[in-house]
Amino acid sequence: MMKHAIFHILACAFVLTALSCDKDTPQAGEDCPLPETFTAPAFLQKGDKVAVIVPSFWMNEANVEQLCSALEEWELVPVLGAHVGEREPYTKAGYAYYGGSAEARAEDLRWALEDKSVKAIIVATGGYGAIHLLDMVPQASYRAAPKWLVGFDDATLLLSASLLSGTMCLHGPMGAGIAVRRLGESEQALRRLLFGEVPEYVLKAHSCNSPGHAEGRLVGGDIFKLRVLAGTTYDIGRMDDIILFLEGSGASYSELNCAFNTLMRQGRMDHVKGIIFGRVSGNSANLNNYSSAEQMLSSEYTSKFGIPVCFGFEAGDGVVNNPLVFGAQVTLDVSATGASLRFQL
Repeated sequence: MMKHAIFHILACAFVLTALSCDKDTPQAGEDCPLPETFTAPAFLQKGDKVAVIVPSFWMNEANVEQLCSALEEWELVPVLGAHVGEREPYTKAGYAYYGGSAEARAEDLRWALEDKSVKAIIVATGGYGAIHLLDMVPQASYRAAPKWLVGFDDATLLLSASLLSGTMCLHGPMGAGIAVRRLGESEQALRRLLFGEVPEYVLKAHSCNSPGHAEGRLVGGDIFKLRVLAGTTYDIGRMDDIILFLEGSGASYSELNCAFNTLMRQGRMDHVKGIIFGRVSGNSANLNNYSSAEQMLSSEYTSKFGIPVCFGFEAGDGVVNNPLVFGAQVTLDVSATGASLRFQL
């Protein structure tokens, strides 16, 4: 596992040295223009086509079929990318695979974004691999026919690209979770949101919360993927007046510290009006004297920020992964009795 983690870090560093936006925008090392407005794609109607793509790790045929069946139950028409089912070894041992070559995965993403008959895109899997596609799919593709792009984990990279194009997107369940029907109510919440029923979230009080009221544009995702983007052309944290959502699991104290410090040292916290933490879990043996990752983050960082901070939002890697509209204006209220999140769409 350590070798794989080191490989991820080295691979990300290599790829990010070459990241740029479109040819007519600044190159790596310079800031791409931030969108002045954000487009909310049209909500779905029964019979709409929904693309299924595999931009990261491979998805087996049985799960692809299960996902298609689930989408059909939602009265949608699933359409597979041409390369779904292909695989390319991630390790020499051959027990893990990408969902095809980088070129094949990028081709499926471009098709799904540009095809006007496709009304939403479900990212099937996470893991690793989406970073290969960032510089292979131009911003023009994201703007060609605005639609809801849905995913989390490794898809954070693609959601950031969508936001950079000025198109709202959904942080929510992956196709793999929908396929095996393990998400329960959050799966149905995603279905309702895709069809236009925008949620309002009310949360219980959390001992690590910081009270306050904030309004801003909701952005974020997996903290470890955002760390990879920090300071690059795809860093959406450059926006002013944002409500930052963060999730990420399975990390040690030092990894969480490193990720959060990276965002701070890039100056991204200067733009943040409020923070919402989804599922953040650490290896308890590596959290020093803290009882949880939330306690560590609150004690060392967020309690000193003077902005509203909400812990315990049920989103991220787990059986509950409630959907969020990234790019939307939101209102965050945190008090001693709980917290609420409201979207303005």
